[in-house]
Amino acid sequence: MVRQRFYRYAPLVLGIGELLFYGELLFGWATLVYVLKEEGYYSHLCTNGTANNETTNEENTPPTCAEQDVILNLVFTVGIFSLQGGILFAGLLFDYFGTRFLRLLLHLLLLSGLIIMAFSSPSIPDLLFPGMVCITIGGFPILFTNIQIGNLFGNHRATIMTLLSGCLDSSSFVMLLIKLGYEGGISIQIAFGTLAGATSFFFINTFIFLPKRHIPWPLPPDYGQKKKKDDMTDLAEKMDENREEQDKENVPSKTSNDESNTVSRQLVVTRRKDFPTVKSCICCPLFVMFNIWFSVLQLRLLYFLGTLNPFLVQITDGDEKLVSQYTTIFSFYQLCGVFVAPFSGLILDRNKSRQSGSPRGPYEDLRDSVLAFTLTTLLYVVFSICNVIPVIEVLYVTYFLHIITRGFMYALTAAVLPIFFPSQYFGTLYGLVVAASSIIGLLQFPLFIVSQKYFDNDPLVINLILLMACMVTIILPIYIHFYTKRKNKDFNIKEIKEQRNESAGKDNPVNVEEI
Repeated sequence: MVRQRFYRYAPLVLGIGELLFYGELLFGWATLVYVLKEEGYYSHLCTNGTANNETTNEENTPPTCAEQDVILNLVFTVGIFSLQGGILFAGLLFDYFGTRFLRLLLHLLLLSGLIIMAFSSPSIPDLLFPGMVCITIGGFPILFTNIQIGNLFGNHRATIMTLLSGCLDSSSFVMLLIKLGYEGGISIQIAFGTLAGATSFFFINTFIFLPKRHIPWPLPPDYGQKKKKDDMTDLAEKMDENREEQDKENVPSKTSNDESNTVSRQLVVTRRKDFPTVKSCICCPLFVMFNIWFSVLQLRLLYFLGTLNPFLVQITDGDEKLVSQYTTIFSFYQLCGVFVAPFSGLILDRNKSRQSGSPRGPYEDLRDSVLAFTLTTLLYVVFSICNVIPVIEVLYVTYFLHIITRGFMYALTAAVLPIFFPSQYFGTLYGLVVAASSIIGLLQFPLFIVSQKYFDNDPLVINLILLMACMVTIILPIYIHFYTKRKNKDFNIKEIKEQRNESAGKDNPVNVEEI
């Protein structure tokens, strides 16, 4: 019993640490930009006619200007764009080659990116581009390899998955540590070099706790108890073979004695019948609408992150102390993502432990997601409304809503895809979702240019457009509600027919036609 708990919680704790420190450093870009400007990255673009140095009080502070903001925003955009191919490719590798292969590749990319950032300087600022690309591609897919840890926790599976996703959101606090270290005299080169060295801890989870392939779902009762290496590494493949046989027979596994495990296997069988191939998942309206929901909300998020620093400079009239204060506050808020995201998992898991007269059907988990999607969409609408209010004190509320909405959005994306579709397609589908949203996310750069050139750096018009776009995404939870209602009706009718056939078969050996 103690051994089983150890092998459940040890990879969870290590996975939390990996995602907290390396999951997605790009989310802390608004904080890192402040340090880069202080260091003088791309300050050579600021001529005497365009520099904003007259707003600063320190003579040694490098000049800042709109041209510098544009190129630094471009670094952020390129980092987001790198998710398009990187995440999709990582998802395919995860599905076909397993956990260990992908983790080793991600470790190499992440290490390379951190080393490149450590060698960057104001004299060679272009290293920011390959550095952030490698860090983004190597960091985000760590969630692929760790999200499966939720399979070890039964009915609390979605809660653990959203907790891990929340750690990914909170990884931006690392940029706050770099900023605080920089103000304390530690250069960003040393900071990134230290992070590069600490990636060696990845090998503990890679070779000791996580399997070579995948953690199966539903989890076998004896998972983790076998000591033979071959049994552990090939367990996922054996489970896949068993599932295929079960799908053909359409009966629960003989190893599933408890009701919850039987229900879980019923869900697996039903999802595989509804979506037998990856193509059937991609072409269904549910996946398309989910893609639109995620892409629009992420664009709202990326535009906020990419324009936060210039917006602070504008609203504070270039007061560096106020800009530093509000970027630091923002970073502290971002650390709270790890505490916020699990609430979306609790919403998804809220009905699983309830005792009721009838067992949960195969579409109950999907129906439970309606509340979580509706709440997330409404929170994004309120967040967008706060963005159109040009009062600096409102930023406290905006920051808080940003953490909640971002945590819910990414956590739901990671947790509901295995609910919507067969889990063996998770890596591919998650990669496609992020890739599609990354293409839409590229719009944040031209939107930034438009607000800078045509609206005198005032993001009001763009924020109003994004507000209306967020309001439209309420269509997804409405669609899921009617989709599950129809599916449940069809499933109940099918069950009634099967029960009639079974009862008729007992009384009469002759085959009874379906009514």
